[in-house]
Amino acid sequence: MTKKILFINDIHAGHLGGLTHPDFMTSVEAWRGPEKAGWDMYKGFLEAHGPFHQVVSVGDLIDGPGNKNNGRHLITTDMRDQCKMAEAVLRAIPTEKSSNSPFIFVRGTEYHTDRFCSFEDFIADSFDAPIHNHVYHVVDSCVIDVKHKASTAASSLRSVMDNAMKWHELHGYPRPNVIVRGHIHQFQRYEVNGSTVITLPGAQMFSDYGERNVERMIDFGFCCLHVEDGRFQGKLDVELAQLAACGQEAITRG
Repeated sequence: MTKKILFINDIHAGHLGGLTHPDFMTSVEAWRGPEKAGWDMYKGFLEAHGPFHQVVSVGDLIDGPGNKNNGRHLITTDMRDQCKMAEAVLRAIPTEKSSNSPFIFVRGTEYHTDRFCSFEDFIADSFDAPIHNHVYHVVDSCVIDVKHKASTAASSLRSVMDNAMKWHELHGYPRPNVIVRGHIHQFQRYEVNGSTVITLPGAQMFSDYGERNVERMIDFGFCCLHVEDGRFQGKLDVELAQLAACGQEAITRG
């Protein structure tokens, strides 16, 4: 029997470049095209690969108040409204009727999600679902180690693997079969010694921060892991739109 586990992260609800439900899209016409394209890709992935046995949210569901740029790139700075926007995105996901508790949440970056409390906790509460800083999620006999942040360097995936194994060996945590991280908005996969490290694509298409600070391609997309006959045998459903950190407005002619 196959169980599909959908991972979704870095939605950054409230940001103009975040994954946005049609009910909340901006009224600014120039931004509605990218928002609609992102939503259509998301819905297409859900229809092609759902329903899902479980959904794991891997952090940064909302963008926060945008303090660094005074909210100039946000649809709304109200984090309560951003929570509603993120919830609408998650409510669109089809889950198996036999799954009693289909949602699991992992907290994201404090800059985006925390103001005196973790706003992602409110989203988890709305789904009557658990939320963690770092979780070992067991599906049958497959252990999935999930946390939001990891190193941004592809060459550091081995260190992510090594550190996860140290937690297992020194502190008695389960030995992970799959290690999943978000945050860097880029899909990567690394395998060694019978375990797999995956960094996830983000569900945000662009940001001013990315254009100024990121020197690599950004993956917008979604990832579903198959647990087959009780274990991960290597199959992933992945759909990506690889985006440049800068846009057409960056091209000048003299």
